[in-house]
Amino acid sequence: MGRLTLQDIQSNVDYKKKIVDMPEWGGEIEIRTLSVKQEMELQAIKSNNDLVFQLIMMCCINEDGSPLFDDVELLKQKHSEGILHLYNEIMALNKKNDGDIEELAKNS
Repeated sequence: MGRLTLQDIQSNVDYKKKIVDMPEWGGEIEIRTLSVKQEMELQAIKSNNDLVFQLIMMCCINEDGSPLFDDVELLKQKHSEGILHLYNEIMALNKKNDGDIEELAKNS
């Protein structure tokens, strides 16, 4: 392994992705890990409930990598079983636990 250039770092996609089976919604959803910028944005959110929905919106992606969801109200209309399943999958992929989310809310 050699020295990295700025161009090497910029062109390297360093986040992880995973396809999640969502039987609650009848299909699959692709999720990805958070960037540092996204984690910082989550720190500004005051409510744990809003954190859950924003986390889902940030981590669920289309095949081209663009955000899958653009309306938090749509997510709030869904049954909690599917939301909790997706949340748990995102937390596992990001190697986070509920204590990390509570800490983000406290620090904001």
